[in-house]
Amino acid sequence: MAPYGVSAAPAGELICDFCAALEPVVYYEVTEFSLMAPGGEWLSGDRFYACPPCRRFIDSGDWRGCERGSAQPISGSRTA
Repeated sequence: MAPYGVSAAPAGELICDFCAALEPVVYYEVTEFSLMAPGGEWLSGDRFYACPPCRRFIDSGDWRGCERGSAQPISGSRTA
């Protein structure tokens, strides 16, 4: 069975991988990883996208801020 891609975004759209806000402005290259789960293997992809608020948290190393931001929807965002 081929691995599945992991994304909450509708086909052809990009969302912030940290809070699901629309129109991310930057991406961070990552080493792709996989998760095994019932039903198959899921691939992470090779980049994580971020919206402006999440970008500020990530670039400053404020992972707690990123965590708090992802728990509260940003205006215009949608949840998966």
